Amino acid sequence: MTDRTKQLFLQMSAGIFLWNLLLAAVGFILAPALGWTRSSVLLGVLLGAVCAELMLFHMAVITERVLSSGNEAYANKTMLVHSILRKLVFFVLLAVILWKIPQINALGVVLGVMGLKAGAYLQPVLFRSRDVGEAVPDLDGADPADIAHESDTPALQENNNPERKEE
Repeated sequence: MTDRTKQLFLQMSAGIFLWNLLLAAVGFILAPALGWTRSSVLLGVLLGAVCAELMLFHMAVITERVLSSGNEAYANKTMLVHSILRKLVFFVLLAVILWKIPQINALGVVLGVMGLKAGAYLQPVLFRSRDVGEAVPDLDGADPADIAHESDTPALQENNNPERKEE
């Protein structure tokens, strides 16, 4: 993996960790009220976090491979096949958990894997990149008149016009 991919991997991993830490805390508090044991919820969240990390690593490796190929058709096909493969492996793992290991909460696993999404959304918030473009615009010191607002778009101006008559 390239240094930039490794950096993004670690940054997204931090978001996955934060999500699962929050999820484990909420699960620890709510598990008895929902009729689950705390250990089953925590094991589920832990397994979900591990699955999310493995999925993230697999995505990073495959993305690097297809980018280095330079072939768009190969890249599309490979990404599609590996995406389906990742989901298939996860669903098989979830089915085995539901069937064979009742000590692990399946909902905890699913929510733990959702940390992959949380990691993707938290990465630009937690790590503002200064070297490779702005992941999140830096508005400190910006003139408020220079910042575009939603109401500045022509379509929204038309909808927000109080003189416009309803038909």
